[in-house]
Amino acid sequence: MDPSILASRRDPKPLPGCAVGAEIARPESTGGHIDGDHAGMDQMTVALDQNGRTATTATIRQYTIVMDRPSENGGSDAGPMGGETLLAAVGGCFMSTLYAAAGARSVTVKDATCRVTGEFAANPRRFAAIRIEVACDSCPPADLAHLVEVAERGCLVAATLRQGMPVTASVSQPGEG
Repeated sequence: MDPSILASRRDPKPLPGCAVGAEIARPESTGGHIDGDHAGMDQMTVALDQNGRTATTATIRQYTIVMDRPSENGGSDAGPMGGETLLAAVGGCFMSTLYAAAGARSVTVKDATCRVTGEFAANPRRFAAIRIEVACDSCPPADLAHLVEVAERGCLVAATLRQGMPVTASVSQPGEG
């Protein structure tokens, strides 16, 4: 995608090509809104099980996602890496929120595309920033820019990453939890 047709919240003027972008790296308040699909929930849990020597299968409701490392990194390449899955989760949540916002505003969104890019940092290796780019030829540029702003505020995954949180790991006995 041509960077000259991207707009961000810092540059909200409509640009040709109906493409806009959102940055997740900067901190900002998302308010106290709880997505309607998650209202009343105190937590969400996903179960994961070993799948072969190096892969892991996540079970999410009636769905499964296999994650693994590429063979050149010691895996069996049975699925995407966890970092790739994280980027897909950001994009999927963002676009789902954008579609809901479009529906609530009677804005037609058809054949939209999204690209999510994670920029690496080292020591420890991690994503230092995540950039979301959305394009949609069927949606007027001003409407798309507004929908991206709404999705940027309402996306659970982006809001979680933006705000940060503790991540802990512990040992449990087989069959627990």
